[in-house]
Amino acid sequence: MYTKMGRSCIVNYIKIYNNMKKKLKFILLISFTFILSCNKKNKTAIIKNREATNTSVATLNDSIIKLANKAIVKGDTLAYNSACKFFSINFYEKEFLYYSITMADKYEYSQAYFDTYMILLNVNAENNITGCKLCNYYLLKSYEKNNHYAKDEVKELFTNKGLKIPTSTAVLQGK
Repeated sequence: MYTKMGRSCIVNYIKIYNNMKKKLKFILLISFTFILSCNKKNKTAIIKNREATNTSVATLNDSIIKLANKAIVKGDTLAYNSACKFFSINFYEKEFLYYSITMADKYEYSQAYFDTYMILLNVNAENNITGCKLCNYYLLKSYEKNNHYAKDEVKELFTNKGLKIPTSTAVLQGK
C-alpha cells in the first residue's frame, strides 16, 4: 500500500520521534534532578527562616513584656499604648488586663481606664455576664478623665437613652 518513498518518510518520522523521545527523557531527567536539588536547598532555607522567625517572635514577646512592665513601672503612656496594640492584635486582651488596671489605677491614665472597660466587657460577654458594675466604673472613670472613646460610649449607653450619667464612685457604691 505504501510506496517506497512513503515508507521511508514514515520510518524517518518514527526515527525522529524516537530520537526526540530520548532527548525529551534526558531533558526531563536533568530537569527533575535540578528541581530536586533546588527543593533541598529551599527546604534548608525555609527551616533556617522558621528558626529565625521563632527566635524573633520569642524576642519580640520578651520585648513586649518589658515594654508593658516599663509602662506600669514608669507610667510611660507610649510604652503602654505600644504594648496594648501588640496584645490586642495577637488576641491577648485578657493577659493585658493586669497592665491596663495597673496603669489606670496607679497613673489615672484615661486610655487605660477605657481599655480595662473594653477588656472586662469582652470577658463578661464571653461568660454571658450582663450588668457589670466594674465595667461601668472603668468606663465612667475614663469618661471623667475626658477620654474621647469613653465619651462616645457613655453617649450611646446613657445620653441617647435619656438616662442620667452617674459618677464612677456612685456606680461602685451602688447608688
